[in-house]
Amino acid sequence: MEEELTQTHEQQKYLSFKVGEELYGTPVQVVREIIRHSKITSVPDSPEVVKGVINIRGKIVPVISLRKKFSLEDSDFNQDTCFIIIDVEDVQVGIIVDQVCDVKEFSDDQVELAGKMNTVHATDYLIGIGKTESQPVIMIDLAKALSLEYFDQIIQNTPLEARSA
Repeated sequence: MEEELTQTHEQQKYLSFKVGEELYGTPVQVVREIIRHSKITSVPDSPEVVKGVINIRGKIVPVISLRKKFSLEDSDFNQDTCFIIIDVEDVQVGIIVDQVCDVKEFSDDQVELAGKMNTVHATDYLIGIGKTESQPVIMIDLAKALSLEYFDQIIQNTPLEARSA
């Protein structure tokens, strides 16, 4: 019986980060690494959300702006700006966020699932809303947060040596 209760309230870990004033979270298992911002090289004719590419240990990694995806104004990078590196369809992708906060654990009863919310803005990348004492955490799937057309363009324009093994 105890085992059943443990499974029902299993803890899920989310990396929390800020974009604008909002607090977001993504499952930690999708995160490859977090790096401080570095120089971005622009790529001509890229979609607006694709800010360019960076070099991480000899790999060329496309960089995406969540600010642009979420229709926010661009802001200058500061000491808190980070890139969250994830793997998408065998390609590493950097996601620009204003600040990485911490790893938060949520049990099932602390998450209002997206399917249960009757909102006009519910999307396929919205996992749910994490309930905290301070600020709710908007839980998203970073890989789904950008449309596949962006990833198709990134993958087609990314050299094979930049792709993950």
